[in-house]
Amino acid sequence: ALEVVGNASGVRSIKMSRPSSGVTNSFGLTTDGFIFHNETLGSRIAALLGSAVYGELSFSRAGSDHNGRQSVIRGGAAVGTDKDGASFDIIGSAGTGGATGGGAINFKTPNAGASGTTTQTETTKLSVQRQGNLILTELSSAPTLNAPNGSIFYGVIGGVTNFWFYRTNGWVGLP
Repeated sequence: ALEVVGNASGVRSIKMSRPSSGVTNSFGLTTDGFIFHNETLGSRIAALLGSAVYGELSFSRAGSDHNGRQSVIRGGAAVGTDKDGASFDIIGSAGTGGATGGGAINFKTPNAGASGTTTQTETTKLSVQRQGNLILTELSSAPTLNAPNGSIFYGVIGGVTNFWFYRTNGWVGLP
């Protein structure tokens, strides 16, 4: 077994380079998990963190003063002629026995804040409850940023709270 011992949290314990491409990646330990870095770009590739109360897998934190990068979680693709793809499951946390709480899957997006360098706070916009019902966060006004045809939201337009559907001529209340 390979044993690598570091003396400080955040130290990159293992570095791997490919001289032909000039790329160096590394793997390090923190007090609560593992971090993978692209040393060449000076950025985090991914982090796997956890404690007794949470687990986190995060991707693609940029180095200093950069926009965030797209992150993708992709299921395994089939190989060969006319092979079916598999399902990709996202599973909420299961309780035990007759417990009925928890288990929701929450989708969070960031909220714009004041101009500056502070990271935006994320809030739940859609929740899939353990019983299968969906909860959309109520918006106090119609979304104004890039609402393409087919967009749906739950909220208020002109004092009316409803589900709203966007078509080329604007938001239309659903019956």
